[in-house]
Amino acid sequence: MHRNGLAGLVFATLALVACGRDSAAPAPGLTDSEARSLAASFSGMAGSYALTASAGSAGIASALGGGISVSYTAELKCPAGGTVTPDLQITGNFDKVTNSGVFDVTGKETLKDCANTTDAQTITATGTLTSTSHVSIVNGKPGTVSATEKGSFDWRKSDGTSGTCAVDLSAIVDATTLKATVTGTFCGRGIS
Repeated sequence: MHRNGLAGLVFATLALVACGRDSAAPAPGLTDSEARSLAASFSGMAGSYALTASAGSAGIASALGGGISVSYTAELKCPAGGTVTPDLQITGNFDKVTNSGVFDVTGKETLKDCANTTDAQTITATGTLTSTSHVSIVNGKPGTVSATEKGSFDWRKSDGTSGTCAVDLSAIVDATTLKATVTGTFCGRGIS
């Protein structure tokens, strides 16, 4: 069960932890609350599709044993309109005898007029984020997960303000304790 949701956990952790910390240099025009809302919206969608994709891959690998390579893509609706399209490649190996394996998830999520409403503002995002993660399972138990998320998206608010958010995050997650160390930047906010 733990191995099935690890990719979703990583993507959600990257975004939520990034926006849950104190900001070092916020992007002009985008409040901390709005940045947190965007991150939560993106991570909810990312967690959903990554969970679906990784659950299927891990289940197939553990049932069959050996190597696996699976592609996953879907067009998902954003909370207030527009779409996000994940395009993932999941590869790995699983040994049924030792109940151990490794999985790598690489891909991107393309935001197309992906809208979210917060603090009486509708914020629309367009851009591409790339993600990687590496998951290990030893004797049926999840190990350390490493992940990155990079890219940028243009945003505009219903009040007419707009800008660009850069994302450059790295994380190490202990899947047993669910503790994460996240470093990098999200929308001009330094994370360490």
